[in-house]
Amino acid sequence: MPDMRNEDELGGVNEGLPTELDCNLAMIAHLLYVLPIVGILGALLIWQWRREESRFLDYQAKQAAAFQGAVLGVMVVVGIVVAVFGHVPVVGALFRIGLWLTVILIGLGGLALALNAAVRVRLGANYKYPVVSGWVGE
Repeated sequence: MPDMRNEDELGGVNEGLPTELDCNLAMIAHLLYVLPIVGILGALLIWQWRREESRFLDYQAKQAAAFQGAVLGVMVVVGIVVAVFGHVPVVGALFRIGLWLTVILIGLGGLALALNAAVRVRLGANYKYPVVSGWVGE
């Protein structure tokens, strides 16, 4: 497995490379994005199971769960806005169309980020999501 980490990344030069099992489990945690609530629970189960053995997997599973939770939260808020304002006369149809398109774009954007994360962590690189990386401590 290639060494793709920089010295300033999680673990630095003092920590060994993640094992193949850690890389595979991290990849699965990120790919569970396609199963909204089950994905969050799955990433948290992976985190709970291996957090003591691998700092790499500890961080990646927390990243995956936080990202999936953030995307799901945004989609729920958009769905509530559609439910409330979708029944307003005249502009209700515009709200429904615009906000459902927003949900679709958020979902596809999240899928693209999750696939990118899965590929990168499978190769042993640390991946930080652009939005939630500050929420998850190293």
